[in-house]
Order: sequence, then C-alpha cells, then structure tokens
Amino acid sequence: MAAKNDVWVAFSAAKASTDAALTNSSVQAAPGSGKYLVVRQVTFSNEGTANSFALLDGSGGTNVLGGVVYLGANQTFGPYKLVNPYKCTANTALVVTTTAADHSTTIVEGSIE
Repeated sequence: MAAKNDVWVAFSAAKASTDAALTNSSVQAAPGSGKYLVVRQVTFSNEGTANSFALLDGSGGTNVLGGVVYLGANQTFGPYKLVNPYKCTANTALVVTTTAADHSTTIVEGSIE
C-alpha cells in the first residue's frame, strides 16, 4: 500500500487476440526505471473454444494470480479485484499467455508506483 501522501498513477490496459494463442504478449509495458506495476483488478473474456490464461510478471515470469485461469467457450472471469494487489518486479512488463487460437480479451487495471 502507498503511504497516505503518495500519489498513484493509474493504468488500464487490454490485450486482445482474434486468431492466435498469445505467448508472453505485452498487456502493459514496463513503467521505467525504479517504478513498479501494481495489479489491482483483472478480467479475462473468452469466445468460441476453451482457453487458459496466465497473467505473468514479465516474459515467462511469476504468475500474478498464483495459477492459470481456465475458461470454457463464451465465458468471462471477473472483474476480479485482488484482495492483496500484486506488485510486479521493478521496470517489468505485464504479459499474458493463452492456449487457444480464438477470440480472447485480457483487461488489467492497477497503478504505477
């Protein structure tokens, strides 16, 4: 949590796919030297066929949600508000990996600290 007088810079980012699975695809770019992305809310949406979503702290990094989210055809997960916001590694992008070559959307909201 930020101190009482700290100011958070908010971000809202999305990544969509229409015809291919995503592998370490950037949802939100690295914020710059000495800064961190803090994930506060996540939504995954899937269409067509079953799919899995992994939201990662950097390419191939730690799974932000602690595990993969599996969705059947035409399902949505979220908006899911993290009780304990996830602070990514300093100056690291937030990426998503999916398994289905189908329509999917990842939406992430958070702050840059």
